[in-house]
Amino acid sequence: MLYPMMRALAKIALRWYYSDIEIVGVERVPLDVPLLVVANHPNAMVDPMLVATTLPRRVTFTGKATLFENPLFRVVLGTLGMVPLRRASDERARRGAGGAPDPTRNVDAFKAVVSALAARRAVLIFPEGKSHDEPAMAPLKTGTARMALQARAEGVRDIAILPVGFVFEDKARPRTRILVEVGDPLRVDEWSAGQAHGADALTAEVDRRLRALTMNFESAAAAADVELVAAPLAAEGSGPLGLGARYADLVSLARRVDAARRALAGVEPRDAELAARARALQDDLRRLGAIATRGGIELRDSTIDTSLGSGAMFALREGALALGALPVALLGRLLHWPAVTIARTVARRTSSSGSDPAMQTMLVGTPLVLVTWVAVAAIAWRFAGPLAAVAALIVLPALALADVAMRDRAARARARARAYLRLRRDRALQHQLLAALSVARNDAARLEEDLRAATSGRHDAGGAVPA
Repeated sequence: MLYPMMRALAKIALRWYYSDIEIVGVERVPLDVPLLVVANHPNAMVDPMLVATTLPRRVTFTGKATLFENPLFRVVLGTLGMVPLRRASDERARRGAGGAPDPTRNVDAFKAVVSALAARRAVLIFPEGKSHDEPAMAPLKTGTARMALQARAEGVRDIAILPVGFVFEDKARPRTRILVEVGDPLRVDEWSAGQAHGADALTAEVDRRLRALTMNFESAAAAADVELVAAPLAAEGSGPLGLGARYADLVSLARRVDAARRALAGVEPRDAELAARARALQDDLRRLGAIATRGGIELRDSTIDTSLGSGAMFALREGALALGALPVALLGRLLHWPAVTIARTVARRTSSSGSDPAMQTMLVGTPLVLVTWVAVAAIAWRFAGPLAAVAALIVLPALALADVAMRDRAARARARARAYLRLRRDRALQHQLLAALSVARNDAARLEEDLRAATSGRHDAGGAVPA
C-alpha cells in the first residue's frame, strides 16, 4: 500500500518541479526476469523517484545505511523494503583516520539482494556509490557485478542488468527538463558464457553501457562548449508557438557534438585546419546568439512563421486556452501558493549543492501540500459532506498540475509572441539569422564529413550536427 502511494506522490512532486520528463526505451525493460537496475546518480533523492515512476516494475531500493540513522527515514525506508548498503567512505569516516572498512560489512545486504533476485524482483543500485555534481560519472564500484555473479553462482538464472541514464537540463532549476533513457539489458547468463569471468570485467561492461546513456564531460567548460554548438542548431518548429526541440533530440545532438569535439582533440597536426574550422563555427554561433539577444528574442525563435494568418491562429488558440484553463490554473495557484513558496524559500536558504534545491523543495513541499489537501478536504466535509471531501482530494492534484502547466505554456507563448512581433517589424533580422543558421549547419555538416575522413581508421568521430 505504501509503495503505490509514494510512487503517486513522487510523480506529482517531480511534475511540479520539472517541466517535462521524457522517457526513451521503456519498452526495453524486461518484465519477467530477475533485474538489477543500474543508474547514474547526479541528483540525490530525485534519481530513485525517477526510476520508481518511469519503470513499469516495482523496484526494491538500495541506499546508504546512514539514512537509517534517522528514525523517521528508518520507518519509511524499512516499510518500502530498502536494503541498506554500508559504504566504505562512511565506514572510514566512522573509524577515523587510518581505519579500514570491514570487508564483510555488506554480507547481509548482498544476501537480501540475492534473495530479491531469486524471487524475480527488480533491485535498484547506483553503482557510482554516491550522488555528486561532477560533469561526468564517477568510476563504478564493483558491487553490482559481485551481486549479479553471486546470485548466479547460487543458482539464480535469467538475471539481467538494466542500464538507465539520467540527463538533466539543469537539475537545480525549477521547470527544466529531464531525459530518462533505458538501455538494452545485459543478460548475465549470456555474458558469462562469452566473456572473461570476474566482477571487474562485468563492471567495465556496465560502465560502458551506462556512459552511452549519459553525458560525460571532463569539465564544466567542455559542457558549455558543447551546449553552445548543439542548442542553436537543434531543429525548431516554424509554427507560431512551437515548444522547441524535443529534449531527447537535443541530448542526442549534444552527444554527437561531444564525440566530434573529442575526435578533434586527436587529429594529426596536419589536420589542425579542422580544429580552426570548429572554433570558427563556435564563434559564429556565439555571435548569432548575441545578435538575437540584442534583438530581444531567442535564437531558436528565429524560425517562426511571421505571416498574419499564423499570428492570428496563434492568438486565437492561446486566447481560447487561457480563457478556458486560466480560472482552473489560478485556483490551483491560490490553494498551493503558501506551500510552494515556503518550500522554495527553504530550499534557497539551505541548499549547498546542485542536488539540494529539488530535494529540499520536495522534502519540505510534499508534506505541506498534503496538509493543504487535508485541510481543504476537511473544510469541504464540514460544509458539504463526505462526498465533497472525496471530490476535493481527487480534484486538488489536477488543479496543481494545471497551474504549473499553464505557467510553462504562458511563459513560452510570451516569448514566441515577442519574437513574432519583433521579427514582423524587422524582417531583415529574421533573414539575417536564418541565413546565418543555414550557413552554420552546412559548415557543421562539411566539418563532420571531413573529420570522419581524418579520423578514419583510428576511431569513429560520430556526427557534429545534421545537415
